[in-house]
Amino acid sequence: MKRKNVLLSLLLLTIGVSISNAQDTLLIEPMKIDSLQQLIDARAKEDEEKVRLLNEYARLCFYNQEFAKGFVATREARQISKNLDFTGGEIMF
Repeated sequence: MKRKNVLLSLLLLTIGVSISNAQDTLLIEPMKIDSLQQLIDARAKEDEEKVRLLNEYARLCFYNQEFAKGFVATREARQISKNLDFTGGEIMF
């Protein structure tokens, strides 16, 4: 009985450690997101490239758990795609 408890404790400890290691979040460097934001701001013309940049920016924001910024960028990209009649932009959402 004591041996079973020891084995069960080791098993639970191993599972707990592996789960805690799996939950590490690898965040994107804020400099990368900022540089992408600068590229978007520098693009005055609304075109397909701006849609792509906005969707990439939104993806990175979601990855870094900045959901409000991600939703704003996605909505803006979607609106530009509709204005341009760019169906490829809809696929990126």
